[in-house]
Amino acid sequence: MLDLMDDVSLLSDTGPSLVGRADELRLLGEHAHRARTEASGTMIIGGDAGVGKTRLVAEFTATRPVGTVFAGGCLELGVDGLAYAPFTAVLRQVLRERGREAFEAAAPGGTGEFARLLPELGALPRGRHEARGPLFGQILRLIQAASGGEGVTLVLEDLHWADGATRDLLVHLVRDLDLPGVQIIATYRADDLHRAHPLRRLLPELERLPEVTRMGLAPLTRDQVAAQARALTGHPLSAARLDDLHLRSDGIPLFVEALAADGGADTDAAPDHSRELLLGSAHRLDETAVAVLRAASVGAVSDVVEHATLARAAELPEAGLDRALRTLVEAGLLRVSGTGYRFRHALLREAVHDGLLPGPHARLHLRFAQLIDEYPDAVPADRRAAEQAHHFQAAHDLPRALQAAWRAAVRAGEALAPHEELAMLERVLGLWDRVPDADERVGGRSRAEVLSAGAAAALEAGRPRRAREMCDEGLAALDEGPRADDHTLAVRATLLSRRGRALPSELGRT
Repeated sequence: MLDLMDDVSLLSDTGPSLVGRADELRLLGEHAHRARTEASGTMIIGGDAGVGKTRLVAEFTATRPVGTVFAGGCLELGVDGLAYAPFTAVLRQVLRERGREAFEAAAPGGTGEFARLLPELGALPRGRHEARGPLFGQILRLIQAASGGEGVTLVLEDLHWADGATRDLLVHLVRDLDLPGVQIIATYRADDLHRAHPLRRLLPELERLPEVTRMGLAPLTRDQVAAQARALTGHPLSAARLDDLHLRSDGIPLFVEALAADGGADTDAAPDHSRELLLGSAHRLDETAVAVLRAASVGAVSDVVEHATLARAAELPEAGLDRALRTLVEAGLLRVSGTGYRFRHALLREAVHDGLLPGPHARLHLRFAQLIDEYPDAVPADRRAAEQAHHFQAAHDLPRALQAAWRAAVRAGEALAPHEELAMLERVLGLWDRVPDADERVGGRSRAEVLSAGAAAALEAGRPRRAREMCDEGLAALDEGPRADDHTLAVRATLLSRRGRALPSELGRT
């Protein structure tokens, strides 16, 4: 792999120095002190895309003692059935740094419920609990024990992409971490919260809790834009150029960087939208580098694309790939992350991916889906099915998309994530009539049985009306001729039972 880790200045989100965030850094430090000495607490940081939330948190966590920061991010894929994404990353980091013993201490007699989230810990516990109390309780004990004497900081990035299970676990930790030692920092994009967004409803509930503090990250002022531009270019701007840069960037550090790096303050025409602004430096790349960047935009849907996976997808000679990656890192488009690469900002990945033409879009997604089959160890076991469902769907390979969605639903059920299980079962049902051998691809189950499984997940997710609708649809789909076999009768009985459970709950909500 390329030896890029010494190029520290190339890895920052908005240039070599952090500008205009001294007060926020101080507040985070004070919050960490209170969390360690008085009571565990949560800081929720909101702001528009590109305003510098990740950079602020990175600057702050760099000041914490080694081994006391555990971080995970919600993934754009999270809305498609990948449950607990940030917490799974945190738990995997704890396993790597503290060992299996930490999990055994939190779950006497073995590793308890943790295998639901980390398959590498062993076999799943027997049976399926409708209540997630045991799992949540063991995670809470693990985090509390990990805090030790110095305390720990848990970073949960991009809550606007959080799945339902992640939100539920976050609420549990916020309310039940009753001993000092744990600081939780969660970030979200304020401009992504549409009126019906579940986080929009959750935030006011969290703010009412004494353990929660909310920080809004504002755009940079004119003077702060001047300071950032000087740090980036090495010289001060004229008043006219500064006014233009401040106006066109809206004080968003990511856009200030893009305009300053592109010499954009000297041009008269403003970009049509942020996508063109972000892609300004990409337009100067050679075709090979652009091809690698496009492949990375598909592979990094789960934040980081591993070097080996990107190399297989790009299908370039090693020397050509290395040159392209060096170019992309030096241009500030990609940055090294462990043994792989991530985009400097999620907005940049979205801009590159959205610019793919239909043919390359389908081919690249299909290639990444196939790579999961060819090299399964390259992707954590808990993510394989959901990622394949995403890639096959994007590649318009509907039979394999349905099959992967079914596996992802099963995986979500094992993780006690009914919202995500229901979402993936809904996807299976949405593809059912377009896949001739759909029943074979879900293990020989009929559509009525999939609807029955969906009704069970809907009940656990607190959606009785949807459960009743799925039961009614399943009953209508059953082939109940005069000689219905025992299996059909059993499916019918299960649907009726679940419908009976749904009705009182539905009436109670009206």
